[in-house]
Amino acid sequence: MPLSVAYIGFGNSVVNYHLPYLEARPSIKVKSIYRRAEDRIGDTDRENYYPSIQFTTDLDDLWNDAEIELIVVCTHVDSHAYYAKLALEHNKHVLVEKPFAASSEEAQMIFDLAARKGLLLWPTRIADSTATS
Repeated sequence: MPLSVAYIGFGNSVVNYHLPYLEARPSIKVKSIYRRAEDRIGDTDRENYYPSIQFTTDLDDLWNDAEIELIVVCTHVDSHAYYAKLALEHNKHVLVEKPFAASSEEAQMIFDLAARKGLLLWPTRIADSTATS
């Protein structure tokens, strides 16, 4: 059974890099893409290129879908940590585009939440800064 993935965001990186790569992977299924309603105004034609993907303006569609295992956050930088936290709170594994968070404290909070819930979070923490290379 393929890994079921949902995206938060539908900008250039999703359209030009993520989806073309994943379309050729039978082990990964992009099931849903969340877009804010205001981001869809005048820009729904691109959605027609992906008839097998469910587009939604309701995050609950992602959170309540037990089939979706991984959420990929591809939004504006200032919302990466916000969406990652929400996805983890809803027991979804998370991959976040860079930059991951606005501060190391914010990043640590997200890493700690993932660890407490036993969920995978990418990017993973880099080795302890006291380690030598």
